[in-house]
Amino acid sequence: VLGSNYLYPDEIMLGSKLDSWIEWLQQLGINAEPKPAEIIKRIRHLSARYSKENAQQIEELFYYLCDLFDKYDFEDEKEFEELKTLEWIPADNNEECYYLPSDIYLPFSKHLFFSQAKFALFKQRNRMGGKFPEFLEIGIKPKTLQIIRHLKYLSDNDLVPDNKINNLYNIY
Repeated sequence: VLGSNYLYPDEIMLGSKLDSWIEWLQQLGINAEPKPAEIIKRIRHLSARYSKENAQQIEELFYYLCDLFDKYDFEDEKEFEELKTLEWIPADNNEECYYLPSDIYLPFSKHLFFSQAKFALFKQRNRMGGKFPEFLEIGIKPKTLQIIRHLKYLSDNDLVPDNKINNLYNIY
């Protein structure tokens, strides 16, 4: 009925090997990985309305992009430039909106200046490194003034610094 040129899966030939099925899908023109425009479209859709579910999906996309940027050398990162100007990063302790990457920090040193900045909601610190955060111009390290203002904040509010901040005292 469909003719001899019709591509259909031959389960006997393909078997249960995932690579065989992926190759068959690629013959149909289906990409193994989403295109940058598809990723951006998904992020735009998810960041249009704040919800915990959307924030979790954005977190996974962020990790995916971190891995992707480390896996490939992008000759033209312009495909992802829109992500720098899109409010799509969820913040810890804020379940109302998303932020520009340049307005938020990754939580690596949060204990040093949590009163002075907004921090990404992301939890898996080992997955948020590499070239992608740098490309986005997302904050990673605090400025000295932020640390000083945070210490003043702690002092003014009679708060005890986090135990992790003791390393800071050893520096000075």
